[in-house]
Amino acid sequence: MLSAPRVRRPSRPLLSAAAALLLTLGLTAPATAAAPSNPVARAPQVWPQPKSMHADSGQLTVPDRVVGVLGPGTDPSARRLVESVLRDAGAEHIVTVQAGEKPPASRLTVYLGGPGENTATGTALRKLRAKSPAGLPSGGYVLASGRSHGRALVALSGADTTGTFYAAQTLRQLVTENRVPAVTVRVWPTAALRGVIEGFYGTPWSHAERLRQLDFHGRTKQNVYVYSPKDDDYLRARWRDAHPPAELAKLRELVDRARANHVRFTYAFSPGLSVCYSSDADIKALTAKFDSLYDIGVRSFAIPLDDISYTKWNCAADEAEFGTGGGAAGAAQARLLNAVWREFSATHTGLQPLLCTCPTPVARR
Repeated sequence: MLSAPRVRRPSRPLLSAAAALLLTLGLTAPATAAAPSNPVARAPQVWPQPKSMHADSGQLTVPDRVVGVLGPGTDPSARRLVESVLRDAGAEHIVTVQAGEKPPASRLTVYLGGPGENTATGTALRKLRAKSPAGLPSGGYVLASGRSHGRALVALSGADTTGTFYAAQTLRQLVTENRVPAVTVRVWPTAALRGVIEGFYGTPWSHAERLRQLDFHGRTKQNVYVYSPKDDDYLRARWRDAHPPAELAKLRELVDRARANHVRFTYAFSPGLSVCYSSDADIKALTAKFDSLYDIGVRSFAIPLDDISYTKWNCAADEAEFGTGGGAAGAAQARLLNAVWREFSATHTGLQPLLCTCPTPVARR
């Protein structure tokens, strides 16, 4: 299980047990993973531990000039990370060529991109006797390094762009000083969703802390961050009000940082303190709020309805329409969620399914 990043505020807890839920980590942690097939003594540790890791005693040196072979779909975040790793390891000049072009002579050539990103990487994998990641689930990847006919090669190939980004994160862990061990790593996640819900009461994380959290997600190959701090008035007490421009700009930066780290940014509204379930005006208010966040890149939404009463309505019209009791609350909440999502999704593309509705009677048991 992952913990939140260290934040130097000992006077307050960052996450409560109920609200800051850590989602199951899909890339198995070292405590439960199978041992690598053929580990090398003193080889750098890869975490989460790979499903399969074959290594030998060979090592590649990162020279001052490296050739990178890219494809038209090579993930930009993976490219930036690989180039940063190579520069930190001593590469002063990184010459890039496109798939289909003959790479110039180099003491190290790096192929980056999975089957859908870079067709040249498949050839490099075959030269290194490594299988393609084709058929692995999202986030799966193969990383291979070694020599073929005297040439030093590294190939990073994801089942999708997220997998290629994760392969780049693994390369970051493998490189020690200016050396890359000769290895073949094959990894795939065992859970689709892996991440953190910032959903606690009290002082929320700062903007800088959230940015660090998203970078932490990228480094540890997590893919979901749910924004739901209970003391953010604009998602709870003042959910009908538009975010001020300065706050919206911060949210946009979080969305962009999440995308760069291959993390799904989910915005979770909590309108239950004041919503009138039977009100068409409140349905329009929710969809208008969704609109403003869609415009800054949010594609994943949640409407949790926990931590509220289901025996007291916020407007007389709800009791008249739905009655009383848990069943009435469930019917009212279902009407609201279905109406909002039907109206919003009809005119917006690229949306993830609505998440975490947390109906009140279930949440209170």
